[in-house]
Amino acid sequence: MRGVYYIKNPKGEMIPVVHISRFAALVGLTIPTARNLILRESVEQWDKRRPLKVFRDGSTIWVPLAEVTGYPFHKGDRVYHFTEDGERVLCEQCSFNTEPCELNQKALDIELPKDL
Repeated sequence: MRGVYYIKNPKGEMIPVVHISRFAALVGLTIPTARNLILRESVEQWDKRRPLKVFRDGSTIWVPLAEVTGYPFHKGDRVYHFTEDGERVLCEQCSFNTEPCELNQKALDIELPKDL
């Protein structure tokens, strides 16, 4: 995929990231809407809605590639994930269960470095 960069997390692992504008284009959002996902806060521990995980380098916002495929997008009572090609796919586990699916959990488990 074009536009993928790598940052080193505190564990020394290289994490693939994309610019916020690339993330927005992949999932069909405007950049301001994608930026609003960063500010979203969960009311409960797992209410299926959560803030987007990002890393800031000055004014540049980087989104882990795992968030492209793992971030839960909501439409009504359904939860969708996107493929790396930008195709929206219904996630039955996130839609109908109380636990996050494997893709969502992988995104949740990413440890990012502190903002620069």
